Amino acid sequence: MKMKKSPINITSDDYHIFNSRGKKADMSDIINAAGFADAVFIGESHGDPCAHFLELNILENIYKCYQKDAKENASRPIILCMEMFERDVQPVIDEYMNDMITEKHFLSASRAWPGYMHNYRPVVEFAKEKKIPLIGANAPSRYANMVSRLGRDALNNLSEHAKNFWLPPLPYKKSSEKYKEKFKKFWENIPAHSKINNNSQNDKVFENFIDAQSLWDASMAFSIKKALDKNPTSLVLNINGIFHSSQQLGTPEHLLNYMPKANILTISIISGQNLPDFDNQYKEYGDFIIFTNPELQED
Repeated sequence: MKMKKSPINITSDDYHIFNSRGKKADMSDIINAAGFADAVFIGESHGDPCAHFLELNILENIYKCYQKDAKENASRPIILCMEMFERDVQPVIDEYMNDMITEKHFLSASRAWPGYMHNYRPVVEFAKEKKIPLIGANAPSRYANMVSRLGRDALNNLSEHAKNFWLPPLPYKKSSEKYKEKFKKFWENIPAHSKINNNSQNDKVFENFIDAQSLWDASMAFSIKKALDKNPTSLVLNINGIFHSSQQLGTPEHLLNYMPKANILTISIISGQNLPDFDNQYKEYGDFIIFTNPELQED
């Protein structure tokens, strides 16, 4: 068995970029396309070190092209949104990004994900250095858990503060049929849920779980919408799990619900078993699909 590489050893041989037609592309193609977007979604597998390497690379290049140098391109403020931080910790994020608190307190108070130091610290620290605003885009997990247990209407019982500051406008939109079908396939592959049948009780359990999933999607989309409302010329880069944005389903759908004229670019990063060839089963997964070395994938 081969040893997994450290992210510092990732090279261009460890990933291959394709456009939605399955044609070879490169980083410059992604950066050029980003210039026409209001929001760029990067969908990752959370355990893929190459995905985290690429996220930093994309952020660095977008910043250089559209904010720092912006020679032929009009200068645009860059905003970083992340699924990995929840909306109720935004004051903590702001305090850290403005050098008011230490990293130790930031990590504790922001409920940073396991693996933050290796996976997400590089993009956060780059944003901090370059004064790029960082937005915690996700709904507080306790509310997603509430929906999964009690149903979406349980959110109506929350305080006005919670509803106004930490959640998207209620009631948030139901998932599309395409997204629901996609989620159902995912759900049926989870061993604990594999025995679901068509009785009403199990149907309700499924509905609650997909409503909880849609709460995450709607929260991220609304966070992006608020950022663009405040800074209409900005380019928002949203980092999220691939399920939330692949095929432009999930979060991109909710963003178009809030902002029908928004221009969206989706990038899906997938562990590629067929490297260096394009895998046609993922042809509709994004405007760009990046296949990464599966030997780097962590459990």
